[in-house]
Amino acid sequence: LAKRSRTRSHQAAVIARELKARSREGKRRARESTARRARATDVLSAIAYRSMYENGLAEVDEGIFSISLAFTDVSYQSAREEAQNGVLQLLSQLYSCVGSDADLQVSLLNVPLPAEEIGNRRWLDEEGQDTPGARRAARILNGVLNDKMREGSSNMERSRLITVSVPAPDADAAWRRLMRMRADLASYLEEIGCRSELLDGISRLRVIQALLRPGAPFTFDYSKLSAYSPLRTKDYVAPMVLDFAPGGEATYWTADGAYLQALLVRD
Repeated sequence: LAKRSRTRSHQAAVIARELKARSREGKRRARESTARRARATDVLSAIAYRSMYENGLAEVDEGIFSISLAFTDVSYQSAREEAQNGVLQLLSQLYSCVGSDADLQVSLLNVPLPAEEIGNRRWLDEEGQDTPGARRAARILNGVLNDKMREGSSNMERSRLITVSVPAPDADAAWRRLMRMRADLASYLEEIGCRSELLDGISRLRVIQALLRPGAPFTFDYSKLSAYSPLRTKDYVAPMVLDFAPGGEATYWTADGAYLQALLVRD
């Protein structure tokens, strides 16, 4: 029994050392990636990923891969106090479930709708209603909602994302590990009351373009890539210009005439 106990202790120590080494390696690569982007002299090098696969796996940098999950909102403010405490406990468990060598980022995005959609959306299908009264009600409601959009109160598309990245020797190994982590994350989100879905490559690129070129139409699909063309996904979603210190001001940046700002919650 004593020998088996010593063996298990030795195995646990070996695993702990391996996890610490992986964590240090992942952090070192992340620091190097950040430093390279800070020295970037062109737009494509400043955008923080290398490849985006159709299934939604992104190679962030050499040996670092990520996925993103979209999740729905919950009525936290109106919930009872014990329900709010339960949400906070589940969130704490969610944040710590990914492991010390992985990175987890929660993004709350407000993306402006394209100008041609503002005031012209069909929220309800008027012709699909069964009665003249229902069609009239749908027409009135569409008008009210479009008026609100023109006033600026509903002209944003809001989304919530969780992005998790891990170090891995190749894309296949990264995908297997990230799918296990996705199952854990989805389980915690479901307990909180949120539905979640894995974003594919098109969906992630749509988000990236919306952040870099707000209001621009999204036209990319993977059929545009070719082994005979040097163009990559970045070429289709990147702006022509990124200026991270317009007029010497470093608290916002500009991209193709749009003014943008990111806020980071540290604690």
